[in-house]
Amino acid sequence: MSALRLPVLSLWWLLMLAGLAGCQRGARIELELVASAAFADSHLLAMPTAVELIDARGLLFRLPVARPLEIDLVTLAAAPLQLSLRGQLPAGRYIGLRLVFEPTVWFERPGGPRAPLLVDPRSAFADLDLDLAAGSRQRLMALLDLDASVIRLGPFQDLQRFQPRLSLVAGQSPRRDAGSWAPAAAEVAALSQVLRR
Repeated sequence: MSALRLPVLSLWWLLMLAGLAGCQRGARIELELVASAAFADSHLLAMPTAVELIDARGLLFRLPVARPLEIDLVTLAAAPLQLSLRGQLPAGRYIGLRLVFEPTVWFERPGGPRAPLLVDPRSAFADLDLDLAAGSRQRLMALLDLDASVIRLGPFQDLQRFQPRLSLVAGQSPRRDAGSWAPAAAEVAALSQVLRR
């Protein structure tokens, strides 16, 4: 009888440990993306695929975009984009964030052909000072500076590269309810005006 009880007890302990591990819930973030007003009457077509974060220990974490779609970054000056991200982050302090795109961004002038811009994978991380608690949900707002993101090799040369330049401009304390939040239109317009100066 005791010989049969030992495997049963071992299985019970394994189930208990698995349950305790499941209680250590990760944190989630949501990212609202807005762009500076630039390239009027043109289009900058790109596909965001992930958000990368660095924690205080220097560890890199990647959260894939749930439904990657090609978007016109120029339109984000007037209509911010809510990026739905898959996955969770360990609780802790995070100090940097950047947006990952497909390798090519397309620039379209009115009546002209598409021009490919290669995305620079070495884009810098935007400064971040974020403490995430287990089970929390944090919403951030990032501003993409289009003028600084499109790189020219010289003053008389065509556009060459796309190197995303982000800055974190707003955030919200971890949410305890399921209510939605979006930056006011006046706030978005003011941020775009600041970058155009």
